[in-house]
Amino acid sequence: MSALLQARGLRVTGPSGAVLVDGVDLDLAAGEVTALVGESGAGKSLTGLALLGLVPPPARMEAGGVTLGGVDLGALPPRERRRTRGAGIALVPQDPAAALDPVVRVGAQLAEVLRAHAPLGRAEARASAAAALAEVGVDRDDHPHRLSGGQRQRALIAMALAPRPRVLVADEPTASLDAAVQVAVLDLIDQRRRAEGLAVLLISHDLGSVARIAGRVAVMYAGRIVEEGPVRAVLSAPRHPYTAGLLALAPRLGSPGTRVPIPGAPPRPGHLPPGCPFAPRCPAARAACTAARPGLGPAGPGRRVACVLTHREAAALGRTPA
Repeated sequence: MSALLQARGLRVTGPSGAVLVDGVDLDLAAGEVTALVGESGAGKSLTGLALLGLVPPPARMEAGGVTLGGVDLGALPPRERRRTRGAGIALVPQDPAAALDPVVRVGAQLAEVLRAHAPLGRAEARASAAAALAEVGVDRDDHPHRLSGGQRQRALIAMALAPRPRVLVADEPTASLDAAVQVAVLDLIDQRRRAEGLAVLLISHDLGSVARIAGRVAVMYAGRIVEEGPVRAVLSAPRHPYTAGLLALAPRLGSPGTRVPIPGAPPRPGHLPPGCPFAPRCPAARAACTAARPGLGPAGPGRRVACVLTHREAAALGRTPA
């Protein structure tokens, strides 16, 4: 599929100059869910915020660019860029409790969003907000503190989608929700994706969620993409040892066996080891791994991997069913 949104060379640094996101490229196609996965601190959320131009200080976007429908978002005037956030690319943030104003009814909050992106009167915005919230099972007159975690998440999704964006960035939308509510939230995103041709970036550490709705997956480690490709191919036959390690940690229905943790811990920003940043934790590391950092290279149809292992050597790490 041709990309609706393209990000090239995204580089985000911290206050001390430590690199938090390093040279990330992403393509998001209309009507497709692309998942961005990895451990906490890998740079997933910062990458999502960089797509919207919302990197929080003191971190800053140091390099790279984002185009939406061929338009360079970084070149837009400030007012037009603000309009694009919401009407062009929208965000479902990670913490619904923090994202919603606790003293304002959810209907009023959504009406405010609608009026910011369309010339609507107050009555028309309130009616549209009520309809959008009713569609996801939330009462417009409720305050956020009266809603369950799943209802808050559905309200945020309704707010993000109400201005009819072309791209949705969903940052851990099922975190802290029970299994049944997780399925309902993912199904809501997938329904809108199908109905409206949304390009979706699903940021998650939950490989079960990824396998459920994503078409493609990008695996992130220490601020870099280390493997990407079609979900079924990557999850059934990972080519990077880090991906294989994440899969070994994922719970599986009917397989209550012991999960094997990845040894060690991710490197701190600004303190990356020489060569491949995963080498100190990798069960298949060799001298070549510390000699130079491997770049993303072809690894099969529609796949890329940043690893010196051959296909056969990667397969020897163990195949994990999707």
